[in-house]
Amino acid sequence: MHYEKYADGTVKCIEDEIPFDLPESWAWCRIKNICTIGTGATPLKSNSVYYANGTIPWITSAATSEEIITTPADYITERAIAETNCSIYPIGTLIIAMYFSSFLHHFEKRLNGVIYRFLTRSGYDRYDPARFLDYKLEVLQMLLFCLPRFDPVQETEFLKYAKHYIQDGLLFCRMMGEAGSFASLAEYRRVRKIGAIYNDSGKNRAEVVSEFAVQSGYMDESVSADELLTIAQRNRSIVSLYRTEQDEDGEWGEIRFDFENDTAEIVRLADWDTVKSNIFANTAIRFVQRLPEARLLKSVVVPFEMERLDLI
Repeated sequence: MHYEKYADGTVKCIEDEIPFDLPESWAWCRIKNICTIGTGATPLKSNSVYYANGTIPWITSAATSEEIITTPADYITERAIAETNCSIYPIGTLIIAMYFSSFLHHFEKRLNGVIYRFLTRSGYDRYDPARFLDYKLEVLQMLLFCLPRFDPVQETEFLKYAKHYIQDGLLFCRMMGEAGSFASLAEYRRVRKIGAIYNDSGKNRAEVVSEFAVQSGYMDESVSADELLTIAQRNRSIVSLYRTEQDEDGEWGEIRFDFENDTAEIVRLADWDTVKSNIFANTAIRFVQRLPEARLLKSVVVPFEMERLDLI
């Protein structure tokens, strides 16, 4: 079996990503881990200031068929570098024609929508530009992985064909953001399913395990459904959004709870919360941490009285 270890110590099984075996002295790795990756662009041909009296060699994708490129297709100017996505790379750079980017252009708007909806579903707004980019890069890797397997003869659209690959990429990113650790994406998917049955259901352990077995038809002697529920309870991490009653139209604050270690992290303060004491956020934290695990609420109004103004 092949596994990949990440900087935070977590390990993921990548057996389904390995296309063929390697010699004993070789090893698989991600391209991004062994080199710097960049892209280029084509400055607008109709804009003469990008080309007139240019001194910077400009290489087109047509030149990638050559073993060594010695003569550029054209020369561009410093202004072209400043105003477009063109970049200057050192001698010896490996150049690859990325036709996938042109192919992806037809689906990019819809793909962005899929990622955004995933980050904002179930009433939680997890969107921020950096997180969105992380998710998108992972999804693009999954699309690159499944593209060679796509057969247009199937008469199905590529994004529909790649639906499960996209879901795996999104879930993998979510898994990496959880407080706990999981043996594989498959285990994480099962833990989420049994956790959804358990959360806020009021059912006892035996009822949850039985319902999960019926719904999923799960039978795995290596990890029982009961053990999956234990993993779900151990790795429970939720994001809670809170807002002060004084400012119903203000920005929501965000708190991340780690139930395994009984800790909470204030990700950002809500409008009107106090910078010095975080008094509203801390009140919300105390309230949630006192709830029984089976009684976590989707929404609640927490009564609060401020007794000391010097805490602000």
